[in-house]
Amino acid sequence: MTETITIPKEEYKLLLKCKHIVESDFEVKFSKKFIKSLKESEKAYKKGEFVTVKSSQERRKLFDSL
Repeated sequence: MTETITIPKEEYKLLLKCKHIVESDFEVKFSKKFIKSLKESEKAYKKGEFVTVKSSQERRKLFDSL
């Protein structure tokens, strides 16, 4: 079983905007694998399957462990 890490909806929307900027301005495409992982994260988020961190230290520790 793979672990799923999700981000707040606002950050997800920002990533989608950034994706649009990168694709349109620089014609750089994200890989299908990356897009798939974003969609899977969105599905997990909607199901309520996410990790909650209570401080910036916990968040940093989580990202450092990846």
